[in-house]
Amino acid sequence: MLSKEARKLIFENKAAFAARKNAPPQEPPSVEQTRRAEWEANAAMTHVYPNTSVTTEDFNGTPVDVMIPKVKKGENVYFYIHGGAWAFGSAMHARLTACYYTEECGCVALCPDYRLAPENKFSVLLEDCYRAYLFACKRYGAKNIVLSGSSAGGNLALALMQLLRERKGEYPKGMILLSPVTEIRPEKKDSCMKPYDIVLRDYDESVVASYGDRAEDYRKKYFSPLYGEYDGFPPMYICCGSEELLLDDSVKLFQRAKAAGVRAVLSVRAGMWHSYPECQHFIPEGKEELKNAVSFVADIDGDITV
Repeated sequence: MLSKEARKLIFENKAAFAARKNAPPQEPPSVEQTRRAEWEANAAMTHVYPNTSVTTEDFNGTPVDVMIPKVKKGENVYFYIHGGAWAFGSAMHARLTACYYTEECGCVALCPDYRLAPENKFSVLLEDCYRAYLFACKRYGAKNIVLSGSSAGGNLALALMQLLRERKGEYPKGMILLSPVTEIRPEKKDSCMKPYDIVLRDYDESVVASYGDRAEDYRKKYFSPLYGEYDGFPPMYICCGSEELLLDDSVKLFQRAKAAGVRAVLSVRAGMWHSYPECQHFIPEGKEELKNAVSFVADIDGDITV
């Protein structure tokens, strides 16, 4: 059964969606206006990580928010890539999820502030994350890094793994993927879940598909990492909601990973929406899922981080 907090969030979101739908047509905000409003809203939430210090550093040309707990409890370093349909989100946005790793686990978290679409194509975003990851490996050691990402950030995390395979880079110790986008097609996905996903009601895959560098990228191993190779990949924790539009993305990824012999777990939370663990500050289900993911990572080599 959903928590009262989750039910309240669903009710409020549906009411707001209905109000927008029934309101007189208005000029939509620009991309920059939307990004600024989102950044300001996330900046207003810095109080949720009172025991974490944050600095912004240059990691091989990519700005990265380095989140350090006041009391360090474990050696794991969580490299968390934010979502936002490749066009929105920021390191400030990533902090609200990454702070679970600092506040609850006592581990360092890294939030790359990669460049965004549509000003930049997908390959630029991926290279930003790749350079930052290489810098993180030099500083902390790949064996301590947990690669994590949500939605489009999960897509970039999987694409990064494919790039590391190709360039013979060091893999992280494990992965945590929250509702990752694994397959991009120029046509829209089956929309049967669209009315139930309180986050992706307005998701338009035909727009997202334009971020690819070439038409053939839709089914290539980077923009659509589902079609990459997975043998030899580190343990992988995948979670998503039962009510989300991109449910199949997680299911197909899990099947692909298992077929390649990867130690993988798929957690589908009943009644939840896209990237719901990012709501950890508002719903207990989000925090519970992050705890399960961290416990999975801790079990990889017996390192206790919870």
